[in-house]
Amino acid sequence: MLRNVLVYPLVVLLLLIGPTQVPAASFELLGQFPHPEYPCSEAYAVSADGEVVVGASRMADSEYNFAPFRWTAAEGMVDFAGLLPNEEGRAYDLSADGSVVVGTVWHGAMGEGYGINEAFRWTEEDGVVILPSLPGWEDYRKEATGVSADGSVVIGAFGAPQPNRLFRWTEAEGMVDLGPQSSVQVVNEPCISADGSVIVANDPGQGAFRWTEATGRVYLGTLPDAAGPALAYDVSADGSVIVGSIGYDIGEPGDQAFRWTEEEGIVLLFGTPGEIGTTATAVSGDGSLIVGHVDLYNDAFVWDAAHGARSLSEALENEYGLNVGDFRLYLPTDVSPDGRVIVGTGIHPHPGGGEAWRAVIPEPSTTVLLITSLLALLLYASRKRNESK
Repeated sequence: MLRNVLVYPLVVLLLLIGPTQVPAASFELLGQFPHPEYPCSEAYAVSADGEVVVGASRMADSEYNFAPFRWTAAEGMVDFAGLLPNEEGRAYDLSADGSVVVGTVWHGAMGEGYGINEAFRWTEEDGVVILPSLPGWEDYRKEATGVSADGSVVIGAFGAPQPNRLFRWTEAEGMVDLGPQSSVQVVNEPCISADGSVIVANDPGQGAFRWTEATGRVYLGTLPDAAGPALAYDVSADGSVIVGSIGYDIGEPGDQAFRWTEEEGIVLLFGTPGEIGTTATAVSGDGSLIVGHVDLYNDAFVWDAAHGARSLSEALENEYGLNVGDFRLYLPTDVSPDGRVIVGTGIHPHPGGGEAWRAVIPEPSTTVLLITSLLALLLYASRKRNESK
């Protein structure tokens, strides 16, 4: 009787959902702006739904300068800033829905004089809007590297000759100086939580810290055998999980990827420090999936609690049938909050250049999970019924 009670709802559910399937895994290269000799593009961040990617690509009329881009499947790679040949720019982050983009533009870069680099905030309605400078810092470098999910809070760095002070900007308060920080090491640092209340960056002397308005700077510290303090490169949506690297005297490079929580502190993703350097560069919204770079192989890794750390390219091929060939995934830079979409910059075989990429890792849909649960319950009930005979 119990089995019949379970079978009937399952049959009805199957009829209702019809041919519902788990979304397919996919891997794609996002393209490059045309360049006669050195085409190159780099992806830095992805929207919450995984459908919008921002980054930078080398400009057609310049050997060195990059222009910021915004990519969607419908429009492809779009140069939204309209920079001149002697200017340069990069888009480092975007809001959850992809409508707000932040980054930096250089005026006169690689041209006459040093040039001035400015932090910007872009929307389709307003275009590129330069964020105002703090008094006395007008002629210093400024880079916007992170933005809250709703686009209202922007963070970054300013200073000279490198951006060495942290700022937080809102329309209500303007730009606020939050004190010294290390020059930007990777594209998504300093970084920010989804609601804008938590900022993670690196202090020149004490390494990684977690900042909130209530606590100020709380330093992550280091591990007993490490050669220096931890360095942080990304933070989860709620600000509770931080990832990055910590240095060890085990050769060049000796960095080791880590995951930090308040409960556990710094935990190395690869266990005991090894001779292969690793850096964790991005984390999913709940902190359960982490991606990063493996120095020796110029390759990317992916980590979760169930599988541990493994090669991202091998995971794509072995688990989802996606063969990236000779293309090296190199540096993953962001993960969508649900952990399904990963973006980064890869390298084509010599003499090829770099190119932005996007990988989609499917997750079981709600209906698939429900069916699986019902089947398991049915099997359990059937076994109990047989045991009672």
